[in-house]
Parts: sequence; structure tokens; C-alpha cells
Amino acid sequence: MNQLRELKLDIRGPLLVWLRLMDSSSLKGGLLCASGPSSPYHLLYLLSLMCHLKTFLTLVAVVFSFMTARAQPTKTLTGRLLGEDLDGVPRADICARDTTVIGTTDLKGYFKIDVPVNTSTLIFRYVGLEWTTVNLSEECSNFEVILLSRPTYDFMSIRRVNRQRLKQFKNLPQLYQEAYEKGLVKSPVPCASPIFTK
Repeated sequence: MNQLRELKLDIRGPLLVWLRLMDSSSLKGGLLCASGPSSPYHLLYLLSLMCHLKTFLTLVAVVFSFMTARAQPTKTLTGRLLGEDLDGVPRADICARDTTVIGTTDLKGYFKIDVPVNTSTLIFRYVGLEWTTVNLSEECSNFEVILLSRPTYDFMSIRRVNRQRLKQFKNLPQLYQEAYEKGLVKSPVPCASPIFTK
């Protein structure tokens, strides 16, 4: 009599396929064998192979992209992050355009980061302060950025909130001039231009 055997195949993690094999001779050398080219066993075996191949190709793509990223020329950016009170902002995140964190400020708000040469935009963020996006000019390697405070806007429409934020944003040049007069920034005109984002 044929023996009923239960075989559990793990295909891509949580997807479990249970097969009932009528004959123990269906397993030869750890491979699924069945008669006929359109057998479900062949199909499942091919699916299993495709999953392993997909994992391997993903790994190759990740390694290749990492090597390509490492091969790109970089430049060093230095500067300081200030709050609206003109004090340094400690442990703030510095992000690339896709919000990937690429650095943080020190306890006094200073930073030094390496970025690809073609980097033209950075995002600075800190809890309780407005996220600030800046455009960098090509010759910009040392710059200061001022983060505005983020008040709580209760029971206000988005349009009214954006009007308030824009009004606050327009005060940035005066703040920057004040910081320059106090010797907190090195240049009277910032080479990193902040962008108002809604």
C-alpha cells in the first residue's frame, strides 16, 4: 500500500504549501520528482527556484548599488545649525532629499558631513522646530542655517497656517543679519538658501 506522507515546503517565508504525496519514492535526492511535465510538483519546485533566484539577484543589485555609491566623488560640508533664538541646535538630523539621515549636529549645533558632489539640497530637522530645506550653490561648502520654531496651530485651516508660517519665514533674512552682527555666522549673505515648503 502506498504510504501517505506530508511534506511541508517553505516558499518565501510565511507562505506555506502543504502537499500530500502518495508515494515516498517521489522524493529523490532532496528534489521533487513527478511524472508529466505539467505536474504541480514541478511547478512548485520551479517557484521555489525562482524565489531563490530573486533573492540572489536582489543581493547582487544591493552590492552593485553600494559599490557605485561608494565610487561617487564626495565633498565635505561644514557649518552650524541655529535656532530662532540664535543658539546652536544640538543633535539635529541632516537629511538628503529623500529624508535619509546623513549626519547630525554636535551639542553646539556644528556639523561636518560628506555628501556626493552633485548634492544641491539638504533638509534639516529637529523636534519642535520647522523642517528646513535649503538649496546649496556649487561653491557652498561652509554655511549656517536658522531653524524657525514650530508653534501649535489649533483650530486653524491649512491655508491660514501656511500664511502664518510664510510670515514667519519672511523674517529669516533679518534673523540672519542679526546673527552676522553678533558674529555667529561668517558671511552676511547665506550661500544655502532656505525654501518655503507647504
